[in-house]
Amino acid sequence: MTIKKFIEELSKYPEDIELKDIPVRLAVEKEIGYNRIKSVYIGGYRIVGGFAPFGSNSVVLERFSNLKDVANSVLTNLKTNKREHE
Repeated sequence: MTIKKFIEELSKYPEDIELKDIPVRLAVEKEIGYNRIKSVYIGGYRIVGGFAPFGSNSVVLERFSNLKDVANSVLTNLKTNKREHE
């Protein structure tokens, strides 16, 4: 998806939605007995990890953050990557 397409999709929502009021699920799947992470999810999207979600020998640590914090993090990362490529 391009940034242009992302902006088009966002424009379908009212502009006065407060992002801090929108919860986003952050989950980390950890295999029991091992000190390593199997999978990491933001919302329903796996950003790190294997092919099968949530195995039977796993524990899932989750919390909810607000979309404002997630959006700020994404924007900060975009700015950092832009500077590195200039």
